[in-house]
Amino acid sequence: MSKKNNTPVPGKKRNNYFDYSLLFIIIFLLCFGFVMLYSTSSYNAQIKFQDSAWYLKKQVKATAIGALAMAIVAVIDYRIWKRFAKFGYILSLICISSNSFRKRDQRCQKMDRCRFRLFSARRTCKACGDTVFSLCY
Repeated sequence: MSKKNNTPVPGKKRNNYFDYSLLFIIIFLLCFGFVMLYSTSSYNAQIKFQDSAWYLKKQVKATAIGALAMAIVAVIDYRIWKRFAKFGYILSLICISSNSFRKRDQRCQKMDRCRFRLFSARRTCKACGDTVFSLCY
C-alpha cells in the first residue's frame, strides 16, 4: 500500500496479522473464570434453584453476548468511532454522576421497584450501600 492514499500497490501483499497468543490467553482466562465461578457457586445454586450450574449458565450467556458484540465492533474501522467520541464521553459522565445527586435510601427504593435488574443492582444496593447502577428511571 502506498502511504499517501492507502491504495493497494501491485505486487505487494496485504499484511493480515492475527494475534493467536492473545486469543489463547483470553480463552484460557474465560475457562478459568468459568471453573472458579462453578466451584464457588454450585452449592448455593443447587440449594436456591435446584440447578448447580445456574450461575454458570447465566455467565456463559453473558459471555456469548459480549463476545458477539466484541466481534461486531472489531470489524468496524476504528476511525469511525472518532465521530462519537465527544458524545460518548459526555454520556458516560452523565451516567456516572447520575447517582451522586440522590440520597442512598432513594436509590435503594428505586431499585426495589425496578423491573430491569441488570447487574443485580438491587443486591448491590443492599450489600454495599452506595454502589447502585442507575438503570431504572
